[in-house]
Amino acid sequence: TVYTDLSYAIFLEQGTSPHFVSPKTKKVLRWKEGSEWFFSKGHMVSGIKPRRHFERTSIQMKPQIFAYIEEKVKAIE
Repeated sequence: TVYTDLSYAIFLEQGTSPHFVSPKTKKVLRWKEGSEWFFSKGHMVSGIKPRRHFERTSIQMKPQIFAYIEEKVKAIE
C-alpha cells in the first residue's frame, strides 16, 4: 500500500514553483546555516524539484497492482 497522511506530500511529489514565504505566528523567520543565524520578515524561495516517490513506486509495482486487482475481480465473479 502506498499512502501518506502528510499534508505536504503533494508538494514533495509534484514540486513547487518559486514562491514567497513569510512567518505565520512570529514576527520573523529564523534559520541557521553553519554557525550563523539568519532572520527574515519574508522572502522568495526557489521552490523544490518534484521527488516523484508515488509515481516511481506505482510504475515499479504496476505488475503487482494489476495482478492484485485481477485476483479481487475474479473473486467476486
